[in-house]
Amino acid sequence: MYVISARKGYTVSLDVQELDLNADSDFLLIRDGESAHDKPIAKLTGTIESKPSRVIISTGNKLYLYFSTSLAQPAKGFSIRYVEGCTAVVNAANGTVTSPAYNLSPYPNNQECYFVIKNPSGKPLSMRFVDFDVHRSDLVQVFDGPSTSGVRLHAGNGFTDSNAPKITLTASSGKMLLKFITDALYNGKGWSAEFSADCPELKPGIGAIASSRDTAFGTVINFTCPVGQEFATGKNRITTVCQNGGNWSISYIPDCQEVYCGPVPQIDNGFSFKTTNVTYRGIATYQCYAGFAFGSGLATETISCLADGTWERQPACMASQCPPLPEVAHANVTVLNGGGRSYGTIISYECIPGYVRTGRPILICMSNGQWSSPVPSCSRKQCYKIPEVQNGYVVDKTREYYYGDEARVQCYKGYRLIGSHTVKCNEQQDFSNVPVCEDIDECQTSQCDASSTECMNAAGSFHCKCKTGYTSSMECRPVVDLGLSNGGISDDSVTVSSTASGYEKGVSTQLSFLSLSSLCCELLTWPF
Repeated sequence: MYVISARKGYTVSLDVQELDLNADSDFLLIRDGESAHDKPIAKLTGTIESKPSRVIISTGNKLYLYFSTSLAQPAKGFSIRYVEGCTAVVNAANGTVTSPAYNLSPYPNNQECYFVIKNPSGKPLSMRFVDFDVHRSDLVQVFDGPSTSGVRLHAGNGFTDSNAPKITLTASSGKMLLKFITDALYNGKGWSAEFSADCPELKPGIGAIASSRDTAFGTVINFTCPVGQEFATGKNRITTVCQNGGNWSISYIPDCQEVYCGPVPQIDNGFSFKTTNVTYRGIATYQCYAGFAFGSGLATETISCLADGTWERQPACMASQCPPLPEVAHANVTVLNGGGRSYGTIISYECIPGYVRTGRPILICMSNGQWSSPVPSCSRKQCYKIPEVQNGYVVDKTREYYYGDEARVQCYKGYRLIGSHTVKCNEQQDFSNVPVCEDIDECQTSQCDASSTECMNAAGSFHCKCKTGYTSSMECRPVVDLGLSNGGISDDSVTVSSTASGYEKGVSTQLSFLSLSSLCCELLTWPF
């Protein structure tokens, strides 16, 4: 157990110079005060390399140190330098320095602290603040060198709450002084800063381009090659980071060399007969076999090796173009393969609905520059079967009907048409919307003698039947008197026994059962 005291109003600073304790059982506990009941501010164990912070500063004028060890595994121990006041000298390649009592309590008032950081190699070192909470009445000053006479690395009077450090600070002398001034009234959480020796200057290979020349720790540098080049390792980019302690994550940057595109690609129906090289900007020259040519019409074509390590698109050797094809009416034309007229082009023909194809449906442009067959033609489909109309007929059955043609329909006498007067030949090669013929009830408009006869309707015709108590008469009378003037009964359907002057006789060709005697009825008298 150790108690280190300073004069009243001063603090005690510890500089851990050596540390080698058994991490499992040995430790050094440091309390901010003079007893075992005061707040602990540090616990040291293991080796000094595992401790980023080597400076411990009290907030009062006393420190209590308690060392516990087991003799099972002896170790070297520790060596600590202590001084009165807020001051410390850190001789290390990398580490962390903090304000007194950082992360434990607000920093002490009315202090003037000095932290001298030295790079053991004497080469430049850098520092950056990772946390900064300082009252605006307090200041942090940084100098390049071990004293305040060195070059100022801070702006104005120093860093404070309104002027916090934002960049990495580098001391080219290899030594840095950090001065922390606090007043008697205000304080804050404090600050924490990382420091490290700078990395050595990199020596990249020939042609390598660096994104930065900075060597401060934490610096990230990207190396690339000029357009069309890559590193000898085959990579396009190499990234290296300056790590704590002053070492680059990747220290070897190889030379840049021309990008390799690989062997000259082969083409169909042609060959490469000259190549400058197979790296960036290399040129390969092609020509076609006999019977084939480039689409450009040139005798030769060239391609280049690109910056990304690939060849340009290879030229295509095609057979002489086939002649233009004529238009095919009423057909849908589809290019299944090729460029329209070049060798290997495949074209399909399909007639639109209602039309039928004559000829081959597929044409191919062959290597001799000719199409495989003539273009097909599309003609209208024919409707072969004339529709049957019950009690009616298609007017012109002798003509041929094709897709889109119309035929006129009529009904026999005594029937009327239900539907359209025309039917059309459709794409299924039949007629659509065929109408029907419906019987006319002539009795509703007939001129039978209502007093002696009764009208009897029949399919397509009618007749007058004598009523009960009447018998037919053979007397001839004018047609008007017989009720035939309106054409209700066809003249061909009437049979007469004889003719007289001023009277006509009709010749029966279809219906012989209807006679004049059935139209003229006389009243029977008694006795018979």
